[in-house]
Amino acid sequence: MNKEDKIARLTDLLIYALLPKRIYNHELDVNTMNKFIEIVSNNLRYDTHTIRQKLVDCWDSIGKENRRDIFKILDEENK
Repeated sequence: MNKEDKIARLTDLLIYALLPKRIYNHELDVNTMNKFIEIVSNNLRYDTHTIRQKLVDCWDSIGKENRRDIFKILDEENK
C-alpha cells in the first residue's frame, strides 16, 4: 500500500469515527464522501469536536438541498 492509499484509508476511518450514529447508519454516496474528505483535509488544525460538527453541518445541508430538489420536481409535475 503506497503513501496516498494509506492517507486515503486513514481519512475514511477518521470520517466514520467522527460521524454520529444517525449519519453513520447511512450508506454514503461518492459525492457526500468527497465532501467529507474535503472537510477533514481542510480542517486538520481543529479539534475532533469541531470537525465532527462541520461534518454534521454538511450532512444537514445536503439533506436540505435534496428536499428542495424533490419539492421542485413535484411542483413541476403538478403544473
